[in-house]
Amino acid sequence: MTVEGVRISSISRIKHLAWNTIASWQYLASQAAGEFNDHKLKGAELIELQADEIRTFAGTKKKPIWIFAAIEVWSRLWISKVVGNRNYRNIKTLLNQAIDACRIVNPFIFTTDGFEPYSWAAKNLIEFYLFVCASHQEAPEESCH
Repeated sequence: MTVEGVRISSISRIKHLAWNTIASWQYLASQAAGEFNDHKLKGAELIELQADEIRTFAGTKKKPIWIFAAIEVWSRLWISKVVGNRNYRNIKTLLNQAIDACRIVNPFIFTTDGFEPYSWAAKNLIEFYLFVCASHQEAPEESCH
């Protein structure tokens, strides 16, 4: 039901279970899915890595939370994810997770939304890549390898 977009309160009512029980099951399922990915996705060939982030809110709109994701475009595998502040440290973690999970056979394409820390992190973390800025701005000459 969660995958189909049914809210926790509706699942609780339909299944005659406490809201906390449903939330606990969802948490355990997400943990199991993450562990599955961590163990089973190792070694996928990295051809094109796309990284992006989305802002969301939990509890209050005064403190946004950022969800970072990296996907291997050709295989459609979600290689890595990080939740936290929109900063270089989290982008570095995201890219390190992707590099650790994948097999790099040839130089690969790396695309982002143009958020500057992606370019800096790629230059310092990835040996062979072609950086493509997917925003409306042109990628600086020095950020393409």
